[in-house]
Amino acid sequence: MIFLALLIKTFPVSISENKIKLNIVIFTLGLIVVVGLGFVNGNFILLDYNELNISTIIFIIINGLLSSLAMILPGISGALLLVVTGIYFPLLSNIEYVIKSIITFNITTIHPILFVGIFAISFIVGLIISSKLMKNLLNNHKTFTYSIINGMIIGSLINLIFNSYGLQKNIFDVVLGI
Repeated sequence: MIFLALLIKTFPVSISENKIKLNIVIFTLGLIVVVGLGFVNGNFILLDYNELNISTIIFIIINGLLSSLAMILPGISGALLLVVTGIYFPLLSNIEYVIKSIITFNITTIHPILFVGIFAISFIVGLIISSKLMKNLLNNHKTFTYSIINGMIIGSLINLIFNSYGLQKNIFDVVLGI
C-alpha cells in the first residue's frame, strides 16, 4: 500500500482553465479504461496458441504493440493488459521453453521461438512508435495528455485497492498507503 503514496506523488497536475470540461471528460475516459481493464476476465478471447495461424500471429503482434504502449503510459500495466487479453500465460510458458531450450541445447519445436520472437519484435516496434507518439502528444497536447494520464493513475489506484487478489487488506493498510 505504500506504493499508493509513491504513485500519488508522481501525479502530474496541469489543468487548462478554459477547457476544464473537456479535461474532465478526458480524465474520466482514462479512469474508466484502466478500472475497466482491472475487472475484465482474460478468457473472452479464445485462440489456440499451440498453432501459429494468421489470426494468432496478428493477435500476438497487436498484443506486443499494445503492451509496449502500456509500458510507456503511467497507470496502465503491460502485464495486466496481457492477462486481460489472455496471452500472458501462453507467453510465459513459451518464454520458459525458449530459455530451457537454449540452456540445454535441446530445441524440439520451433513454435515457441517464433511465438516469443514475433511478440518481442512487435513489442520493440511498439516501444519506438509509442515513445514518438507520447513525445508528440506531450509537445502538442500537454494538458489533455496529462488529463488522461491522471485518470489512468487514479484508475490504477482504484485497481490496487479493490483488486489486490490474495492480499490481506484492512483499513489501516489502505490509509497508510494513501
